[in-house]
Amino acid sequence: MTDDRVLVYRGADQPDMSVINPESDVWQHTKIPIDYIANNWPLRYSTISSDGRLIAVAGRRGLTHYSMASGRWKLFGHSTQEQAFFVRGGLLWFHHVLIAAVEMANKSYQVCLVCHFAQLLTYIRYNCTPGIMSWIISRFCTPKYLMHQL
Repeated sequence: MTDDRVLVYRGADQPDMSVINPESDVWQHTKIPIDYIANNWPLRYSTISSDGRLIAVAGRRGLTHYSMASGRWKLFGHSTQEQAFFVRGGLLWFHHVLIAAVEMANKSYQVCLVCHFAQLLTYIRYNCTPGIMSWIISRFCTPKYLMHQL
């Protein structure tokens, strides 16, 4: 991740050391929407799905996600929705569902599940205490668990 874009490495089959260069054509550059960056700088979290088709980033507030298939970012419809929370414990794609551990403006903690097909304002939230949120993240949001589930 850079200041304004996400770089996705597409050169896994390339043996040449020149693929390390971010200007090389094995890196796919995906610009993050300026509307999101302008209101939520600095970017704090990013994640990519295991198949490399979905990307999500989170900054100072809110989050946004991108589909390689459609070439589009999904943003909240209104900045007040975006400003109502910030990602506190990370982001993770589980198939087509984005899992985000968030802190709300009222200092409550929630785990949000966002389907990449749905509008961003349509997501499921579960209230939880910080201890429960930590347990959920450590238990279900680790690569070891995901490998067993796939």
